[in-house]
Amino acid sequence: RPTFVLYIETFSISSKFLPTITGALYSIVGIFSIFSAAWWGKRVEKTGVFQNVIYASLLTGVMYIAHSFMYNVYLLIPIRILLGFGYGALSPLLFTAISNDVSSDRKGGVLGVGSSFQILGNMIGPVLGGFSAGFLGLSSAFLITGLFFLMITAISYFRLKK
Repeated sequence: RPTFVLYIETFSISSKFLPTITGALYSIVGIFSIFSAAWWGKRVEKTGVFQNVIYASLLTGVMYIAHSFMYNVYLLIPIRILLGFGYGALSPLLFTAISNDVSSDRKGGVLGVGSSFQILGNMIGPVLGGFSAGFLGLSSAFLITGLFFLMITAISYFRLKK
């Protein structure tokens, strides 16, 4: 997150418009995440958790990697929309998987752990992104994040119940 403004600045945006463009691009993810969460929830009811975890984590990983190869700020708009669409699935999938696969006496603890890891990711992610951007360049933060999501996709594919 801290590197996102610096990343947008590399597209030679006028400093007058930088906060507005950065804010708009940043909020696109949240907006599309909210709207897509209900769609993902309905889809999970029809097709199950496994398939949707694979699709959502793959989509999110590919969209993060795509950030690394952008050369125009306007090309980020569809990338950020699709990233938000993939993000919208993550929490509903987590809660659905927990409610389906965890016994009722352990659900509270498992939900707490899942929520804690989301918070931890929101704290550690920007720090690691800042370090990678500082040592490897700004686009590396997106590339590494995308690779983490692709790793999650692979782990999910081989470890989750089909």
